Amino acid sequence: MSKKINYLNNLIRDFKRRYEKYKKLPDVTPHLAKTFYDQGIKNIYKIELENKLSNKSIKDTKKMIKEGAFSFEDSGLLKSLDDDCAKVLEYYKNEVNSGKRKTDIFQNLILRFVLHINKLLYFRISNFSDLILKLYNKNPYASLILLRSNVENLALYYFYNNEIERLFEKEKWLDIVKLNLRILYSKQQDVKTNSEIIYKSDQQDMVNLLVTMHGAKEKSIHISECINYLSKSVNEKDLEIEEFFNTPILKKYREKINHLKLYKLCPFDKHFYDQLCEIVHPVAIEKNQYPFDKDDPNVKVKFSTSFLSIPYANTLFIQGVNIYEKLRAFEYRKVNIIEKDLSNAIYKLRVKSDLDFISKNLTSNTISEEEREFLKNVQSRYDKEKN
Repeated sequence: MSKKINYLNNLIRDFKRRYEKYKKLPDVTPHLAKTFYDQGIKNIYKIELENKLSNKSIKDTKKMIKEGAFSFEDSGLLKSLDDDCAKVLEYYKNEVNSGKRKTDIFQNLILRFVLHINKLLYFRISNFSDLILKLYNKNPYASLILLRSNVENLALYYFYNNEIERLFEKEKWLDIVKLNLRILYSKQQDVKTNSEIIYKSDQQDMVNLLVTMHGAKEKSIHISECINYLSKSVNEKDLEIEEFFNTPILKKYREKINHLKLYKLCPFDKHFYDQLCEIVHPVAIEKNQYPFDKDDPNVKVKFSTSFLSIPYANTLFIQGVNIYEKLRAFEYRKVNIIEKDLSNAIYKLRVKSDLDFISKNLTSNTISEEEREFLKNVQSRYDKEKN
């Protein structure tokens, strides 16, 4: 006898026990007893139907996730994007090196990072899903804990893409730079390990200036913010996916990934996400015992419902590529204007950061007279610039 049948038999046996006990109560009429029985049988039928649908859902979801990752790589789309981005970066790098332009902030901190972050988030979700599914067959309890983390990855991905879209429409270029740095590098100091504190990224100076140091209001993104953002999306209108494919690279590869099923709306269920949170932080542990059996209908529905939302990453990747291509399409003159505005804004923040540092340290007893004189000279130079 299979475990699946055991669970069903156990449900029926437990229901019959409660039914026999219920109908013996003094105030229970034959009509009430029949209503209790009919409702109980109906509930058992729902559980069994839910169990069958969960099996199919897990199988279909697994297929969608694998098809997405395979299609993006096998079609040549990823290589084409990497080659295109490298070509743009090389062009503007040469412009800076030749003295034709002073900076390439837009290309490095916006264009490059938009594509880079989309790839990081997409493949983190996709690869993690494969691990979670394999673990589900061996240790469902552990897989549910990891599934919660992957749903949070998806929520972060959704938050990022939609924030980029919003800032793009308003032409808030400095805010896009800040968001990219927050996603990639920002982490509260008190939760860093020693190796993380010692490690310095190539963008550390910019991170310190815009995100984590003087004058920066931004903090690390809290996942609850992203979950709430995603939860609200279920009431929004469907994404116009076909419009994403109007950009040159996506249009070129449309036919090669045409077989992919792309969600227009994320099938995220906050109720089931909260259930995953209860598994991570157990409550009522006698009633909600640790789910060690993948064939337990209670376990299977929690897993399948939350797992169902993961293929939305395929849609988010297409959306992210579309954003990259829209940024990529800016004409040279537009890029120059953005570069100038970004350069000026960052310089003002740098000046403020320097002046704050000087103000705090100029009267300090821990610096030498030579250092004090240097700080005064810097302060004087900035004062002259103001005038």
